[in-house]
Amino acid sequence: MKRLFIVLLMALAVSTASAQGGFKGFISDMTIDLSVGLSWARCNKIYDSQKLGFTAGLDFTKPISTFHGSPSTLYGLLGFHVVQKGGKITDSAYDLRNMLSTHIAIPLHVGYRYSFSKCSLFVHAGPYVSFKSGEGDDNRLPLQSLTSTEFGLSGDFGIRFRKFQLSYGLDFGLSKIGTADDKNGHLVNLKSNTGHVKLTWSFGGK
Repeated sequence: MKRLFIVLLMALAVSTASAQGGFKGFISDMTIDLSVGLSWARCNKIYDSQKLGFTAGLDFTKPISTFHGSPSTLYGLLGFHVVQKGGKITDSAYDLRNMLSTHIAIPLHVGYRYSFSKCSLFVHAGPYVSFKSGEGDDNRLPLQSLTSTEFGLSGDFGIRFRKFQLSYGLDFGLSKIGTADDKNGHLVNLKSNTGHVKLTWSFGGK
């Protein structure tokens, strides 16, 4: 999955650059977005209560297609985000009741934007892959291990005023972020689900 994701990134960059006359043409209408926000994380099992965290990131967005005579735009997005995954346990019998693992997530999305006179609405979605950053809380009951790589699907929707955006998004993990013991001594896989609200400042583009 990770190799396929990297191949898709390279294919997208090469095909777009070739169609627009090399690197200079490729970046001429690209927008760079800097974001910061709050997140809430939970897992599918055991750590199934929400735990508050943070998120910050850098996105590169580029128009793919515009519709003649219409304020609609299709665009591609490549991001690099710091995200926290994990959750909280309400049962006091466990040792590690709060667990947050910091990851670097790389989303590859396709988006749609509809522009009005003073603002625009947008939505984008697609796959992501994330890599654990730092050690985390391995081997503290009930947590047994944390994986180094995780992937899933994510999406955001929001509103943009000039150079500022306010958005809400969700990440759905398809692979495990770790393993933990349940009350019966069984090892279960933990999959992460996170939500976030972000404020973004955009610059560049046309």
